[in-house]
Amino acid sequence: CYTVNGEDYRGQQNQTSVHGGKPCLFWNETFQHPYNTLKYPNGEGGLGAHNFCRNPDGDVQPWCYIADQEDGTYWKFCEIPSCQNVRHIYTKKKTIIPTVKYGGGSVMVWGCFAASGPGRFAVINGTMNSAVYQKILKENVRPSVCDLKLKRTWVLQQDNDPKHTSKSTSEWLKKNKMKTLEWPSQSPDLNPIEMLWHDLKKVVHARKPSNVAELQQFCKDEWAKIPPQRCNRLIASYGKHLIAVVAAKVPGILGCFKDNGDPPPLSKSYQTSQKLTVQSCISLCRNQRYKLAGMEAGYACFCGNELDYHLHGDAPSLECSHGCFGDQQQPCGGDGHVIVFDTKVGACGGNYTAESDVIYSPDFPDKYAPGRVCYWTIQVPGASVILFNFTFFNIMDQADMVELLDGHTNQVVARFNGRNPPREIANISTDFVILYFYSDRTNQAHGFSMIYQAHCVFINAGDVEKRSQYAVPLPAEPSQTKQTSCNISVFL
Repeated sequence: CYTVNGEDYRGQQNQTSVHGGKPCLFWNETFQHPYNTLKYPNGEGGLGAHNFCRNPDGDVQPWCYIADQEDGTYWKFCEIPSCQNVRHIYTKKKTIIPTVKYGGGSVMVWGCFAASGPGRFAVINGTMNSAVYQKILKENVRPSVCDLKLKRTWVLQQDNDPKHTSKSTSEWLKKNKMKTLEWPSQSPDLNPIEMLWHDLKKVVHARKPSNVAELQQFCKDEWAKIPPQRCNRLIASYGKHLIAVVAAKVPGILGCFKDNGDPPPLSKSYQTSQKLTVQSCISLCRNQRYKLAGMEAGYACFCGNELDYHLHGDAPSLECSHGCFGDQQQPCGGDGHVIVFDTKVGACGGNYTAESDVIYSPDFPDKYAPGRVCYWTIQVPGASVILFNFTFFNIMDQADMVELLDGHTNQVVARFNGRNPPREIANISTDFVILYFYSDRTNQAHGFSMIYQAHCVFINAGDVEKRSQYAVPLPAEPSQTKQTSCNISVFL
């Protein structure tokens, strides 16, 4: 716990909440911000080569810098109990401003903004329900549209709170001709206004309100001061955020998992980077001979060999849609959620013996490097046909190519490049295939992902005995002699 405002707190909590909070950045990696070890090299304020929560600026309680995909990093208070039992309210609802330092209390507020600047701001008294929400919309949305000089094509974005999606609210919006942006259910709130709430909380707490009335007034004052440039930057970066959501379905992901903190989903190795990409994390873990790589909050990379699925549990892919700091179009987990990959993804070569598996181009999903020469062997004893399906194919030109060879004869069976992409499933009647990839030293692209499946079927006296879950049934023939018919296919 901490006393007073926590300036003397020296505990080791390194995330904003012990229950799935956001990981803190290391103080020796925050040189672009006022509080870092370069400016305070002698441990002033408890800063050092660690990422523990601290209060170096005399704020109301300990805090830390955390990751944010739009602006690099930002701050958040740490949920640490006060030794004096000073009551604070913490909630995921963006409209709750935490309690003042003395006396307790909180305020619930509503606000809106567009690329041209902040709109109307309202303090909510009492309980929020559908009727209250509709009254707020009536009194504030259209006046904001007029104040901000928006065109007729404006759209209202709101989250899936039951008050926002209730039957009465939906009918009210339709009656008042307010078009809303539809958002999938059970998805996280990606509304960019979330960043403005963080800004507002920071500046309001810096003014140290001593009662609820001051808190309300400070909120109104600071909301009006939000610069239009800040709003414009948030809207400009929103497209990248949505791209990251879509990218969360890229091939190679084993899943999105909750980070409960103790223990973390992957606990063997840990590293942070402001230039993190999916492949840089995978390569780090693969080079250390780990089987799994996980990314969290856009900048944190975890490695390990096992994942406790029961303890951490699957989460919706949208929870892992935070863009990587090194490439905003790639998914690098989320706040309190880790996206996990097999470290075979993006390896330059490998040996495969399973009946079915997925192979990726080197450095995938990053662009493949220049001058790459990689090969993979696919050898499934007893198979007669292997099928190859390229689910993704992005090769730059004819100088970069993919080849499939019969492993027994080294004969090229199929060759693909930027001008001759695969257009159908390739199948090779053998149990041994070699896959080659070449890239020149000029232009690069994102490469390929490919599924192979080996097939083998035995026919015995009119009955089909499946040797593989991918078996292809063949017509039965009247024979007392067991015959073998196996296929290896490639699917596109």
